[in-house]
Amino acid sequence: MKIAIKRYVNSQDGFLPPETAHCLRAVGVALQSLVTKGFESLFGNWCGQYSIELGRRALTDMALVDVEKFYSATDT
Repeated sequence: MKIAIKRYVNSQDGFLPPETAHCLRAVGVALQSLVTKGFESLFGNWCGQYSIELGRRALTDMALVDVEKFYSATDT
């Protein structure tokens, strides 16, 4: 799975302007945006349901329930 995500991110030309590459927060936001846009294609067969529409003040950026009914939440 990590390899698929890495390939997907590396295939996205110009997703992060060079002027912001030094800012970890900007890099994190850009990567989060890419992964959430490609979530269905990256995790579709593995994931039963997922949500990227979490509260603004939530610590979690993404939550999912996999096909084995395990709940996971992540903060990118």
